[in-house]
Amino acid sequence: MREVTEFLSVDLEVEAAGDLGPLVEALAPVAFDLHYEPTPTGILASFELRGDEPLDAGATIQRFAEALLSMGADARTPWDDATLRRFSIGVRGGAEPHSYSRRSGAWRRWGRPSSSWSTAPGPAGDVGDG
Repeated sequence: MREVTEFLSVDLEVEAAGDLGPLVEALAPVAFDLHYEPTPTGILASFELRGDEPLDAGATIQRFAEALLSMGADARTPWDDATLRRFSIGVRGGAEPHSYSRRSGAWRRWGRPSSSWSTAPGPAGDVGDG
């Protein structure tokens, strides 16, 4: 069993009733879409940053924020209309699991309620490629 809980990645999840294609295109230079699928209330897209450079959770979220702030109007519309904007922080659980949850006001500049992010470690052990 691992001793220390380990950070793995941060995914950005966005759900909206309308097409998220313009958002996918705007984020393409810095992030790829892991999932793009219909839900009962619209479309859900999950993004992960491109590149092999290891970043911590804060640096990853900052890179996403920079990309989101630089988007044009075509991509801004589905972002503004989104019903869900969430950072999903992945960790590999260690022998002493901890959990942490916090609300962030970072997205108030878009005139929407705060986004939320939370993390809790999963079971200790190896993570598959899936």
